[in-house]
Amino acid sequence: MLRTPVFAKLLLIFCCAATATLAAAREADPNDAWQLPEDHNLRHALAALERGFAHENLSQLGRVFPRQDKVLVFWKYPVQHDGLLTGTQVILFLRDLFLKYRTVSFKLQSGALLPPGRLYHCMGRWNLSSGESQAQKIELHFSLKEDSGAWTIRELRQTR
Repeated sequence: MLRTPVFAKLLLIFCCAATATLAAAREADPNDAWQLPEDHNLRHALAALERGFAHENLSQLGRVFPRQDKVLVFWKYPVQHDGLLTGTQVILFLRDLFLKYRTVSFKLQSGALLPPGRLYHCMGRWNLSSGESQAQKIELHFSLKEDSGAWTIRELRQTR
């Protein structure tokens, strides 16, 4: 029982380090655009993720969130929602956000396959608004794990 929080913290530290390394590499060569991974199933999962957020499409997002397996969620804005949730609970949380806020845009902007090749970390920017207010920019970090060829989100971290 204690191992899950420890693993989650280690995974979070590793993902932050991988993101920092990727950011440093992009600063070194700004003309080097982020490329989608070669793995066909991972590309489809990332496309479903991007379409799901961009079009507020819960059925697309349902393809990348595991139904019963747990997803580690760290969400601070516009409402705080942290914890270890099933994929179905995350979808319900996102449904509530989509009802309260309108998506202006969502775009995946970077990603990296982490050793030994069964974990993928990516970052996207989500612009949303509520009513007449100016759009808010939110940075979302996702960790996807491969299991039997299927890639599902195992961590969703939001920063502002």
